Amino acid sequence: RGVTMHHAGKGKHGQGEEREVEATFSVEAHTEFGDELLLVGSHWAIGNWCPEKGLHMHTDKRSYPCWTCTCTLRLHPSVRLEYKYVVKRSMARGGGFQWEDSIPNRTFTPKANELHSIISDGWFDHSVRRFSPTGRASPIIGTGGVGGQLQSP
Repeated sequence: RGVTMHHAGKGKHGQGEEREVEATFSVEAHTEFGDELLLVGSHWAIGNWCPEKGLHMHTDKRSYPCWTCTCTLRLHPSVRLEYKYVVKRSMARGGGFQWEDSIPNRTFTPKANELHSIISDGWFDHSVRRFSPTGRASPIIGTGGVGGQLQSP
């Protein structure tokens, strides 16, 4: 489904040594009762493009349709993490996976001095996103096309 992580440089910390980055991802997705939302991408912590191993996202009555998850990624500086959101359909709906297929892979590259980043990706299968290393969101417009989002009944 995508390309593995790209990295550059070797040497001292901040110039090529791996480090841990905590990242909180959020996206809005209208799903059916029993469906799950997964973060899947080019790092082992988010499944290495295998949805069965993806990171489960969370929502509740108060925050729905916003889904979130936080993970710790061990990355080299300048690594470009690629990922997508995937709906795991409930068995009542026949099971299977619904990938974001109307947009290119989403990407995230942490800054060299970041320890925690918040990535607000807008809507499932849409390319508008917000990113903030400090918790304050600022708009970043993606390059992908607009696709069909999942709708509630």
